[in-house]
Amino acid sequence: VQGVVKKFQIYTSSIRKNKVGNCAESATLTAVAAKANGIKGAYVATLASGNKHIDHDVVFINAERPYIIDTCLGFADY
Repeated sequence: VQGVVKKFQIYTSSIRKNKVGNCAESATLTAVAAKANGIKGAYVATLASGNKHIDHDVVFINAERPYIIDTCLGFADY
């Protein structure tokens, strides 16, 4: 557990220090927060349209009624 905590501290400290982050960092932090709050089936997903990847990450919650949390755009929806 200490190794995981240390890695997370390094990850978040670089975001704080440089005051930068994109949708990937936001989605990662959101997925961690969801899991820490007991939400199961939360993972970071990269959006795609057909075979084309869209450069945007969100958190997908694989639940009885799946939904997406988009931290950068500031919404969650089914």
